[in-house]
Amino acid sequence: MSATRPPAYDERYAAPVEASRRGAHRARPNPLTSVIPVVAGMAVVVLVVVGAFTLLGDRGSPSSSSNVGAEPTTSPSASASTAPSASASAPAGSTGATASASAGGEVDKTIELRVLNSTSTAGLAKRFSETLGADGWTVAETGDSNQRGLETTVVYYGKSSQKPTADAIVEKLGFGKTRKSTGNAGDGITVVLGADAAAA
Repeated sequence: MSATRPPAYDERYAAPVEASRRGAHRARPNPLTSVIPVVAGMAVVVLVVVGAFTLLGDRGSPSSSSNVGAEPTTSPSASASTAPSASASAPAGSTGATASASAGGEVDKTIELRVLNSTSTAGLAKRFSETLGADGWTVAETGDSNQRGLETTVVYYGKSSQKPTADAIVEKLGFGKTRKSTGNAGDGITVVLGADAAAA
């Protein structure tokens, strides 16, 4: 009894696996080709966001951010000013006199003063300009300050050499404080009267 042998394998009729795939049976795509568009899209979004922040940051950044908490640097210019003659109210020989300050510096009464009112009390600047003028100070301007509602009178001076003069004004008034500020004082000295002046 002889066994039946299977037919012999003929390589001519064998087809490669890839060649036999049809329709949905395609070769897998390279993973890098699907990642590249996503990375490019993310890069574009990042560039757009950075550009927007840069433009908006330049527009919205305040130039005076370093002055947060400080006194306003805008000039406390008078909205309605008068210029009384200091020589008319000063005693003879007192205008232009220079005296030694208690701090050891020189007090110069010839420096032009601006006396401004930050309160709602009418006539306050005129009243104190006459007081200073009678003591020999050179009052060049009076009026209302753009700074409103100060609690404490501030005597602004623009140069370090003017500090003894500013201190002497505070001593004469009997209240207030001094502060160096070229924006508020310019070349002279500006006295901005506060609530302590109205109560004096």
